[in-house]
Amino acid sequence: MSRILYAWEMGGGYGHINGFLPVAQRLRAQGHHVIFAVKDLTRVQGLPGAADFGFLQAPVWQAEVRGLPEPMISYPEILHRFGYLDGVALLGFTKAWRALYTLIGPDLLIADHAPTALLAARGLKFQRACYGNGFFSPPRVTPLPSMRPRLQIPLKRLVNSEQAVLKTANRVLNTIGVPRLDNLAQLFAVDENFLMTPQELDHYSSRNGAHYYGTVLSAQGGTTPPWPEAAGPRVFVYMKTPHKHLDQLLNQLRSSNYAVLAHIPGLSVAQRQALQTPNFHISPQPVDMRYVCQSAAAVICQAGFGTLQDALLAGLPTLLLPANLEQFLTAMNVEEMGAGLAVSPESPSVDSLQLLQKLLDNPAYGQRARAYAEKYADHSQEKIITAVVDRCSALLA
Repeated sequence: MSRILYAWEMGGGYGHINGFLPVAQRLRAQGHHVIFAVKDLTRVQGLPGAADFGFLQAPVWQAEVRGLPEPMISYPEILHRFGYLDGVALLGFTKAWRALYTLIGPDLLIADHAPTALLAARGLKFQRACYGNGFFSPPRVTPLPSMRPRLQIPLKRLVNSEQAVLKTANRVLNTIGVPRLDNLAQLFAVDENFLMTPQELDHYSSRNGAHYYGTVLSAQGGTTPPWPEAAGPRVFVYMKTPHKHLDQLLNQLRSSNYAVLAHIPGLSVAQRQALQTPNFHISPQPVDMRYVCQSAAAVICQAGFGTLQDALLAGLPTLLLPANLEQFLTAMNVEEMGAGLAVSPESPSVDSLQLLQKLLDNPAYGQRARAYAEKYADHSQEKIITAVVDRCSALLA
C-alpha cells in the first residue's frame, strides 16, 4: 500500500481540500493510504468525505511582513510575504516539513500551494506533484513571469524579486546539505503538474505545452432553501466576510427588486436576521450549487474556483468581486471570455445594481457562459478524477 501526502500550505478557504477529496476517496478505494497536512484544521471534519482521512497541521507562516512593495506582481513576491526573506524562519519551516516526511514516509507528495513542502522535498526519494488551479504552479521560465500582464513591469523587478527568494532558499538548502536551486522554476520540477483548471481560467496566459485536467468540484450537497418572492430575476450570492465591498453590495441588493438567495459565512445570527428582507434571504448553511444554478439568472461571488465553475458550467453569467490577486486574475479571465463582469479589489466602491442590469440586459454574457458550458459538457467529474487517479497510480508504480 502506497502512502500519499497531500500538503496545503498557503492560500485561504477549503476549496483546496474540497478539490482533492474526491480524488483522495478514489485513491483510498484502490488501497492507497492518503494523509492530509493542511493549513487550517478548523472545519475540515465538516467537509464531505473528510472523516475518512487523517489530518495533520501543516507548518505555516503566520507573521505579517510589512514594508514590501505593492501591488505584488509575481510568485516570488508572494513568497516574500511567507518567510522567504528570513533564512532562520525558512530553515525552521523546511526542517518541520522534513520531519513530517520522516514521520509519514510518503511515496507521493501532492503539493497544493505548498512551496516550502516542495523545497523541503529536495533530495528526498519520493515522487512529487503540484495540484491546483495554476496560480501557484507558475510556468517553468526564468525569471518567473509577471502576474499582472496589464501592467508594464520592469524586467529588473522580476529578476530582483526572484533572486531575493533564491538567496534565502539556497542558504537553507546549503544548511541541510541539499543541492541548491539555479533558478526558482526548479522548485517546481515535479513528476506531474496537475493543472486542475480549464485553459481559459489559467492565471498564466503564457504557459506553453500544458496539460489541463479540468476542475474537480466538491461533492454535491448543501441545503435547498426556497427562493424569496420578488418581481425581478433570481440572483445567488456567495461572499465571505470580511470583504471590502460586502456591506455596500448587500445594502444595494436588499433594496432592489431582485430575488436574492445568499450564503455569507462569518455573519452572526443577529447580523443575518437584521439583513433579511422579503426579497433577500440568507442561508446559514452552504447551499447546493446545482440547486441554485437550475433557476438563477446570475451568480455573484468572489471568483473562487468552485463556485465560479459551478456557475459557468450551468451557463450562468457572473458578477465577480475578488478579494485577492488570485481571485482577481480569475475574474479578469472570465471578463475577457465575455461571460461576466469583474470589480477590482482596489475599486473604492461598487454599483452592483448597475452591473447586474448590464449583465442581464446584454444577452452576450449569457451566450458566452452557455458556450463555455457546452464546450466542457463532456468533461465529467468522473473522467477528470479518473485521469488524476490513473496518473497518480502510474507515478506510484
